[in-house]
Amino acid sequence: MIVKKLRGSRTSHRSPLSSWALLSSTVTCLFTACSPVTKTARTSSNGSLFPDATPDPLEPINRGVWAVNRGILVGVMQPSSKVYRTVIPKPARKSVTDFTRNITYPGRLVNHALQGRWEGAGDESLRFLTNTTVGVGGLFDVASKWNIPKSQADFGQTFYNWGWKPNAYVMLPFLGPSDDTRAFGYAADKAAEPLRYIPGSFPVAAGLTYNEIAQRTEQAARLYQSEADAYDSVKYIWSYAKRKTPDWRTFGPKDPSTLQTLGVISSTPKSRLS
Repeated sequence: MIVKKLRGSRTSHRSPLSSWALLSSTVTCLFTACSPVTKTARTSSNGSLFPDATPDPLEPINRGVWAVNRGILVGVMQPSSKVYRTVIPKPARKSVTDFTRNITYPGRLVNHALQGRWEGAGDESLRFLTNTTVGVGGLFDVASKWNIPKSQADFGQTFYNWGWKPNAYVMLPFLGPSDDTRAFGYAADKAAEPLRYIPGSFPVAAGLTYNEIAQRTEQAARLYQSEADAYDSVKYIWSYAKRKTPDWRTFGPKDPSTLQTLGVISSTPKSRLS
């Protein structure tokens, strides 16, 4: 076991696809004995600096999905991604990544608004306008070169801020670690993607997704192969990474009245929120 029990605070919420990046960076941090963990983690009641893992009532099912994911990752994705990264130059792959982020702008706009993050909504709108025009349809991230702030907002994050706290760890087919909040958020994120409503766009959407996965397969494969049964290690690492405190400066100040209004339809009554 690489990691013992973990306890810490909340983090910003990302889609399950990008959780591989969080995993790889956290594993690197742990293996290189970096010190920021002691600055961000809270000491638990048993004296541990690390948080408990997200509850795993679905462990038998999750382990089955984990085994399938491991086989696909190591047997198919890792070798094919090596070929992809060799054949497709890095600048071209980055342009595909930039295009993917640009075209998913509507989802970020909606979620910034649902969370009362008006500054974030404005920044993302300006980024979309800049990259769509000057950046040739989003193929180039001109907005970042012009120092227009970038921020992340998705439905998993929105659900969490409305009061839906994770109750179950979930291993998603092909996508990896998640929890019940983010899994439903991911489904809503996919529904908000414009490409889903363009006939015949499935091959394009699949290609964009593959490009994102191909950038992270090596780190993910090393994590899967780090020990005979890395399931628990991945669960603990993922739980820790997802509980860091979000930096709301990225999104601008909250509008409390907006969140209170939206809180009426959250999964957990406001009076029960911690």
